[in-house]
Amino acid sequence: MTKKRSPREIIEGKERPHFESVYVKFPGKEMENVSMSESFAMTVSDGEKIDNLIRKNNNRRYTDIHNHPSYLPFLGGFFGGPIPSSGDFVMFLDDDKIKTMVVAQNNAYSGKLEGYGVYKKTKKTSGKKPNLLQRFFYETATSIGLSKPALNYYVDKFEIKHRFVPAKHYRLNNIQTKFIKSQQSGIEQKKKSLEDTLSAIIGISGVVIGLFLISSNLFSGNVQLSPGTNPVNWQLFLGIGLLIIGLVAGFFWFKRR
Repeated sequence: MTKKRSPREIIEGKERPHFESVYVKFPGKEMENVSMSESFAMTVSDGEKIDNLIRKNNNRRYTDIHNHPSYLPFLGGFFGGPIPSSGDFVMFLDDDKIKTMVVAQNNAYSGKLEGYGVYKKTKKTSGKKPNLLQRFFYETATSIGLSKPALNYYVDKFEIKHRFVPAKHYRLNNIQTKFIKSQQSGIEQKKKSLEDTLSAIIGISGVVIGLFLISSNLFSGNVQLSPGTNPVNWQLFLGIGLLIIGLVAGFFWFKRR
């Protein structure tokens, strides 16, 4: 008889840990992969396979589980975390057969589980669904680094119970948006401190110098945007470039906190 694997074993055994996958788990059963397609940023579930599993399990409610890869350098660093996307929430609230949703944060290289978020419907959740304005608010807030306030709004609005469960040697970061290692070596701490300091310096310097160059051109009355013989125009373009660099550096510094 084949031993039933735990959800953790299945997630950590993924062949492509940098891809998202979606699973269905019924009480007492091994969870099953129901992904129709997988990628590093999203996964699409196979509705027909899920319906067959529901019938096979006597129309019982199930737990929806999917993973978020935690680190993808080609997307600028940290990507996934235990907080659901707007699409995750819409799917969760639309489907009455889903009792609980679990978002697992796994290492995109090793596949190791770093922690997970659990979201459970209550009796008061029934019939409540986000409208377009609420979805727009959630998507906008999560895209600019305000995932936790957006999550707090959703779980309160739709009466959802939730909790975060870190894996061993992991903890939530200060703004509660991702799991990070709870213990770092001295070298790792120095490296992170240096990276944070450089990001902060680049961010602040870029914004300050960029604003100075832009304002000096605007107040001088020279706002011509096409490069010509006047060297002042190049100061304006340089100021805009430095401002953008400063804002980007500041954004990634904030995301690392």
